[in-house]
Amino acid sequence: MNNSNQTGAPAKRDSFIDFTGLITKIPLTKGKIICLIIAILLPFACSQLTLPGAGEKAGIALGICLSVIVAMFGGLVSCGPAGAILCFLGIITGTLDSATLTGSVGAGLFFQFVGLCTVGYGIESTPFGSRLAYLLLEKFGQKPRNVVIILLVATAVLSSMISNFATLVLMSTIAHRILQEMGIKPGNKFGAACMLAVVAGACTGGMGFLQGSIGVNMYSLNAIASSTKGGYTITAAQWAPVGWITLIILLPIMAVVYLKCVKFSNTDINLPGTDYYRQKLYELGPVGGSEIRWLVMMISLVVLMIMGFTTLNLMLIFAFLAVCPGIGVTNTRDAFSKGIPWEVVFSCATLAMLGTILQANGVAAWLGDLLAPMLSGVSPLLMMLLLAAGAALMTNVCIGGTYPTIAVFISCTAPVIETLGYHPAIILMPTIIVISFTVCVYAQSTVYANYIYGYYDVKEPVLPGILTCIAGVIIASLVCYFLAPILWGTSLYL
Repeated sequence: MNNSNQTGAPAKRDSFIDFTGLITKIPLTKGKIICLIIAILLPFACSQLTLPGAGEKAGIALGICLSVIVAMFGGLVSCGPAGAILCFLGIITGTLDSATLTGSVGAGLFFQFVGLCTVGYGIESTPFGSRLAYLLLEKFGQKPRNVVIILLVATAVLSSMISNFATLVLMSTIAHRILQEMGIKPGNKFGAACMLAVVAGACTGGMGFLQGSIGVNMYSLNAIASSTKGGYTITAAQWAPVGWITLIILLPIMAVVYLKCVKFSNTDINLPGTDYYRQKLYELGPVGGSEIRWLVMMISLVVLMIMGFTTLNLMLIFAFLAVCPGIGVTNTRDAFSKGIPWEVVFSCATLAMLGTILQANGVAAWLGDLLAPMLSGVSPLLMMLLLAAGAALMTNVCIGGTYPTIAVFISCTAPVIETLGYHPAIILMPTIIVISFTVCVYAQSTVYANYIYGYYDVKEPVLPGILTCIAGVIIASLVCYFLAPILWGTSLYL
């Protein structure tokens, strides 16, 4: 028997050292090997440093944190394994107390994360998302420009309640069906505008509610809490008004951006009539009890969180209600195996320790002393703009760089911001918001899943994506600077 696959191509050899990435799916290329060597050497090199005013183990603590960041940016590990190795190295070098890890704020966020994912997954097991999209298109989608706007808005609304990627997949499928019905072929500018509107809505809608971009939002909040002495964070009740005000201001700007950047002619577009959308709604069947239950459950959860009920308690009870016999909206197996991104949950409690290590070993204080003279004259608003712009740039340029970006722009900066006397959560909320804006590069996972339909080329997301990021940075910073202290009943200054 020859060692080949069904196509006749030779099968990859399962060697003792998996250089090809046959099992791990991460090939050890020349670049990755260099990155691995750098990551290994960094802790040893930094351990020789003497950081004025920092702790005895500040050098090794800095080296460990830089090593993990380099490994993530180099594509050697994702956020889950990176968190595991960070905590392991921290414990064996004495830069992280194991009791701090087991009793970290991640324990509380774990339950919140699981609860929000469980309830949010209910929409994927019901036709509610598809029904909402078809209803809006039936009512308002009689002009080509309106179709693009409706796809943008509907995707953003759904993305505010469930994961960005799940929304992207759902709405891309709906948009593709509509374009097929119209006879729109890949390469058509109207098809490109529709599909890119879905990408933009999915990536930006997650700012509406805390659970919208659950991985980025929850992980970032845990990073702030674990890296600051005051344990600063943002509650769901605080997040919602700031997030939605930002989103409502941003959406019309995004609509103009995509319609101007991806221009199409109305003359060759034959939109489906309302009968098409009615047929799609008919195929979905009448509104089911599961859809009503999910909607009631989601509205109740959001209202109770905004009213100030303890989020942890709400998550515990709603996680049960979501799968409760008779009134649940999904089954237990799907909710816990498909609805919860366990690697992100794990990293919330592990990789967020990066900030804790920096704080506990005096590295954060050293950074604060180092940066304070440079930042002392920088206004809080300018600081918001610079941090958010840097995070947006890094997230879009570095493919798969979301979580290392959080490590750099949240975990490392939060203690410095606290040292400067500013409220870290307020200053960093614009940064958290724009880290989800992976809308510029087709190779990003949130764009690629939509790009494969073939309606636009690799260059078309770039310009509208850049303009969307710039608008998001500015609007989020202005809203957080002027309104967050008022809406949260707190001060920007400590």
